[in-house]
Amino acid sequence: MSTNGFDALSDKIDDMAKKVKELGGKRQVKLVDLFDRDFMSSNTQFSSFEDFAESSKFDWSDIEGIPEDELDKFIDKHSNFISWKEMYKAAASSYYAKRLQF
Repeated sequence: MSTNGFDALSDKIDDMAKKVKELGGKRQVKLVDLFDRDFMSSNTQFSSFEDFAESSKFDWSDIEGIPEDELDKFIDKHSNFISWKEMYKAAASSYYAKRLQF
């Protein structure tokens, strides 16, 4: 009886577990990495986060200071999302899925 299929599956699971461990804990990810070109071009009117940020006219060096309601309006108008929270969650899911190769 051949176990090649099971061995390959086991190896893939081991590799995924290793990647999950590497990504575990708190991490700081740059916005340009989180909102990569694939994500931005697929989900917004912009080809990069830099273009998005520049067009928004918000001060991205102080994210906490950006009025959420104004940011949500900008995102609703220029993306497939209705809010910053929704866009951020989608970008985070995409970022980690790519790193885990789901």
